[in-house]
Amino acid sequence: MTNDFAIPDSPNEAPSPQPPDGARPSARPRGPWSRPWSAGLAGLLCGAAVVGACWLVSSDGKGPVGGTGSRRPPGEAAVPESLGPYQRFSKAARSTHATNADQIARRIADVDEKSTQLLSKAYGGAPAAVATYANAGLSEIFVLTVVRAVSPRPFTPYQNAAQLGLAKPAREVVTVGEVACLVHNQPTTAGKRPGPEAVTVESCQRTGEGLTVQIRSVTGDIHSSPERIAALVDKAWSGLS
Repeated sequence: MTNDFAIPDSPNEAPSPQPPDGARPSARPRGPWSRPWSAGLAGLLCGAAVVGACWLVSSDGKGPVGGTGSRRPPGEAAVPESLGPYQRFSKAARSTHATNADQIARRIADVDEKSTQLLSKAYGGAPAAVATYANAGLSEIFVLTVVRAVSPRPFTPYQNAAQLGLAKPAREVVTVGEVACLVHNQPTTAGKRPGPEAVTVESCQRTGEGLTVQIRSVTGDIHSSPERIAALVDKAWSGLS
């Protein structure tokens, strides 16, 4: 049995009309393409092109990337097909056997390709690249970005959590080894210990020696674990160093 997943044709597409007051919409079957992660996928389609988060992908999504940084020797690195348990989105999507999996995979690849161009332009033409990854069940998705240039460390304005009566500031930078993660903390009253689910990772980044590797646009349970995301950043970094 196969399932379809519908996504907007553009970020500005109007939502479906709502039923009149008092009316209940008819129930629709829920398949693997209609679960909560689909909201994150829509965000990837709309947001990755906006932020220019990027891994260089060829038209078929399998080509190598290459380039030099200001202090790095010439070299070439293939876009990894997997990072730990995560596969390139096209492969993960097609493994669901949904009838429109090829269409969704092509649209994600198109977003990645256009994002690559935007990131490269933002860094003055430096080689850049983008690839979207997902786990086998498509419950966790993220965008891995690479640019052959050094970037500033993540920054967020200072907040005095104690004066606000909070255990932690709303946003902060958490360092895990060589990786700096920008995280959002749900409000927790001062004196109480925030649970792991109170953390949402916005991005994790490692930079230096003419290379920046970042993971962003994270959906699923992994978005509450800076440590897991930082480990994936380090893994990608090692493959490109």
